[in-house]
Amino acid sequence: MIPISYVDEARSCVTCGEPFSAEDDVVFCPDCGAPHHRACWQAEGHCHHADSHGTEDEWTPAAQTEEVPEEAAEQPTPSAPHTIIYMNGIAMVKCPACGKITRVYPTKTTCNHCQHPIEGIPQLSTVPLSFGETALDVSEPIDGIDAKKFAKMVLHKATYYLPRFRNLKAQGKGIVSWNWAAFFLAPYWLAFRKCYVWAASAAFFDLLSVVFMVPLYQQVAPFLEQGYEAYVQAMPQPISEISIVALLAAQVAMLLLVARAIIFGLFGNYIYKKECMRRIERLDALPPDEANALAIRLGGVNFFMPLVLYYLINIAKNLILSFLT
Repeated sequence: MIPISYVDEARSCVTCGEPFSAEDDVVFCPDCGAPHHRACWQAEGHCHHADSHGTEDEWTPAAQTEEVPEEAAEQPTPSAPHTIIYMNGIAMVKCPACGKITRVYPTKTTCNHCQHPIEGIPQLSTVPLSFGETALDVSEPIDGIDAKKFAKMVLHKATYYLPRFRNLKAQGKGIVSWNWAAFFLAPYWLAFRKCYVWAASAAFFDLLSVVFMVPLYQQVAPFLEQGYEAYVQAMPQPISEISIVALLAAQVAMLLLVARAIIFGLFGNYIYKKECMRRIERLDALPPDEANALAIRLGGVNFFMPLVLYYLINIAKNLILSFLT
C-alpha cells in the first residue's frame, strides 16, 4: 500500500538531500513513503531507508520537517500541487485551499473536502509498487495519442494495460498480446471493460456451442430422466446408441469454446486498445464539459454488467434447449 504522501519544493530527496523542484520525477517507497529522485532510486535499487522498515526508526514524512530550510518553509502555499501520486489513474494530492490530502480522478478535479478546484495537475508520475514494478508512466504517447487519455479510459489496472498497449506496436507484436482473463472469461471480461459489442460476440460462441450440443442432449436426455443411478447402470447402452452426427456436433461445440478462448486470449488486449482509441476519438470531438461528463460513462469498468451477461447467457441457453429439443 502506498501511503498518502506528497512532496513540495520544501522537501528533499532522502538519498541525495537535494530539494525537489516542480519538474523533478519523484518516486515514493511503497513501504514508508520516502521520496526519492527517480535516478537516486534506480541507483540504489531500493528505498534509502530500507534497513529501518518495520522498526521504530522507519522514515515518516515528519522526519524531514527539521531539515526544511527556513526560506523554503516561509514560501506561500503553491496554487497547484507539485507532485501527484498516481495509482491506476487516481491521484493523491494536497489541496492548495484547505491543505488536506484528497483524491483527484481524471474526471473529477476538485477537493473532496472543500470542493476547491485542483488545477495545474502535471503528468502522471511513475510510482514503485510493493512488488518492485513501476506503476504507471504516461511520459510517452501511445500510437500518437496522449497516454493520459488512455489512462482516463482504463482507470482500473491501468498499470497493466498501458504498457501492453504501448508494446503492441513498440515490440513489433502487431495485434498479439496474451491476456489470461480474456482467455478464460472472454464475454465477462469484455463486459467488465465496457466493450459490450465484443462481449456479445464472445457470448455468441457460447450460445452457438449449445446449438451444436443439442443432438447429443436429445439422445442422452431420456437416460438422464431415469435418474443418475439408472443412467450409470445403463451407461454402455446409451453411449453405443449415440449417433456419429451427435458426437461430431459435440466435438464442434468444444472446438468453438476452445477457439473463442484462444482468439480473445491472443487479441483481447488489442481489441481493448482499439476500443479505448475509439472512445478517445469520440471524446476529442466534443467540447471539454461534455467530454468530461461522457468520459465518466465510457471510462473505467462496470462491475454489474458481467453478472447481467451471465444471467442473460443462461436464459438464452435454456431457451435454445427448450426450442430445439
